[in-house]
Amino acid sequence: MGIELKKFFDWKLLILPVLAVVITFIVWPSLPEVIPTHFNVQGLADDTGPKVMIWIFPVTLFLLPALMMISPMIDPRKRNYVKFRKSYGVILGVTEIFLFLMYGWILGQIFGVTLIDGELLLPVMTGLMFLALGNVMPKIKQNYLVGVKTIWSFDDPDNWNKTQRFGGYCFCLAGALLLLSCFVPLAWRTAVILILIFTAALLPLGYSWLLFRKKEKEK
Repeated sequence: MGIELKKFFDWKLLILPVLAVVITFIVWPSLPEVIPTHFNVQGLADDTGPKVMIWIFPVTLFLLPALMMISPMIDPRKRNYVKFRKSYGVILGVTEIFLFLMYGWILGQIFGVTLIDGELLLPVMTGLMFLALGNVMPKIKQNYLVGVKTIWSFDDPDNWNKTQRFGGYCFCLAGALLLLSCFVPLAWRTAVILILIFTAALLPLGYSWLLFRKKEKEK
């Protein structure tokens, strides 16, 4: 059973990559030779590099649709992609929006334009992304690219489905708490954000193992 390319490649996903390239060409002559390449939790630059590094974002934005196009054709579970095609598109679309907004914020910092406080950027952006991803995770079917992947769920559809559903709850809760972390004192905020992210990622793995152990005991 072949996978039709047109089912998975949405040309609308090229809008942000193309826009990022156009913007980069426009601002390129005005960019300083050295630009900030990393920001701390306060939104302050703490590392720099040559201005050519600004192309990392446009290139990455182009690679995502390419990955979306190729993965359903080479994944051993390729037939399952049809079952969650819309959710698959949402995941990549949300990721592209996240990267594009981060790119825009960095350009703003370079040119002295701040639309959102740097101290709020990470919790707000990460929180919204986790909420969006958590809402589509329960619809993801077995595959090797997206979702919560464990050795116990790859060969057990029931384990996979329950793990994705539980992972969706974890991501949504983490997303809400990440948004609330805006009110955490700055000295603690990085630790809180990292704890929430790692907890949301690790809990579904443990849950998948518990499902596996439970089924083993019932045999």
